[in-house]
Amino acid sequence: MADRSFNDIELWSRFKAGDPSSFASIYRQHVRALYSFGKQLVDDGDLVADAVQELFIYIWERRAHLGDTDNIRHYLFKALRRRLIDAISKQQRTVQVHETTVDRRAAEDSIEQTLIKHQADIELRALLQQALRQLTKRQREAIFLRFFGKMSFREVADIMSLSLKSTYNLIAKALDELRKHFPLMLAVAVAMLG
Repeated sequence: MADRSFNDIELWSRFKAGDPSSFASIYRQHVRALYSFGKQLVDDGDLVADAVQELFIYIWERRAHLGDTDNIRHYLFKALRRRLIDAISKQQRTVQVHETTVDRRAAEDSIEQTLIKHQADIELRALLQQALRQLTKRQREAIFLRFFGKMSFREVADIMSLSLKSTYNLIAKALDELRKHFPLMLAVAVAMLG
């Protein structure tokens, strides 16, 4: 962990000084994890992809004014979470204004996407996603940050604006829920992630 902190401090410092290769390295190391995290929060891949790209554009343009960090992933996850919350709030306001019309094509697309997801349930990853869908959004977010984002409980607490105790409780309840509904699959998934 100390090596990662030192490497992150050095990499972030070079990036803030305007080094394009450091920026490219940060992008390569974190873009996929950011997209996966965003998809846990919002079920709109285009919105998430746009938010991730906008985040990287923003940090490049504002690099000289950004704070220091010893954990780049934590910094980016927190920034993306805020960006997605803002985008969803803006989107909901827009939807309320245009709510009077129903888009039949969107409903058909939604049904088609659901069918495609069900066909993929054969694979273990799809089963894991199905299991995660049984959780609340907060539980999914905490599980994703802890196990897929490989963050400490303290980092999860900070990103989600929770106390450490609440974070432990949230993750414990989520794991209990997964065990209750999918005991065999959870054991296989934990083995794969371990």
